[in-house]
Amino acid sequence: MSRAALEAMRSNPGPGGTLLVELDGAGVSWMIRPTAEGPKVIQHGGDVPGQHSGFMFVPERDFAITLLTNSDSGPKLVAELFFDDWVLARFTGLHNMPAVRQKLDSATLAAYEGRYTAEQIDYTGQKLDLAWQLTARDGELEMAVLGAGPESSHFLAFYRDDYVLADDHDHQPIFARANFVRDRRGQVQWLRYGGRLMRREG
Repeated sequence: MSRAALEAMRSNPGPGGTLLVELDGAGVSWMIRPTAEGPKVIQHGGDVPGQHSGFMFVPERDFAITLLTNSDSGPKLVAELFFDDWVLARFTGLHNMPAVRQKLDSATLAAYEGRYTAEQIDYTGQKLDLAWQLTARDGELEMAVLGAGPESSHFLAFYRDDYVLADDHDHQPIFARANFVRDRRGQVQWLRYGGRLMRREG
């Protein structure tokens, strides 16, 4: 490996944003996660149909946890153990970054409304075109997957500028965070959610 490649691996790529949890950055494929108290959490996971996993460790607390499951409810268990901070609080005394839900007025939410799209290669190698419609509703954003049923909808509640908590279609928390990204003019242009960067079309 070249010296330049090694230096690139050690460089700070800038603000981490979110990948279901808030990030400070990524080390190769590791997510480096902040806590309210300061110590970093290192984590990663995987998800394919029928198999779900999570792994995280806190070097400063000598703590690690991993989960492998082939249960249909595996993604929910992964979310509760690795995105929520119950495990962190119980075994390390650490907590996620604070997130107090806010209700925003329709004029503020209008800056985030619109159609968001992304492309994805699925597990069979086929290209998928994905589309979501974000609409203001009761101080939050409803995120509807276009072409899918109401069960696929999520609700996004802001907890600070451009950062949201995600709930399912029944307004139950799924312990995921996401964030909007602005262009050079300061306009909302993308939504970063679950590892995808979705472009706003209007």
